[in-house]
Amino acid sequence: MSEWLNTEKRLFNADEIDKPCHKCGYCPYGQLVEEFKLRKKRNKYSCTVFGHDCPVFYHAELMVEDE
Repeated sequence: MSEWLNTEKRLFNADEIDKPCHKCGYCPYGQLVEEFKLRKKRNKYSCTVFGHDCPVFYHAELMVEDE
């Protein structure tokens, strides 16, 4: 795992940011998702497809193009 990859400290809460997969229709993080915690019980931070914590809460930028 790279030094730059933050998998421990969440930067955003679930109500502060929109997950990009909801807008794109797919997970833009691809295999990166596998580096994050896999939870036995899913919560609001879990990827709905893979079950891992979603990287958007650890590495997102708050700029999204709506057009």
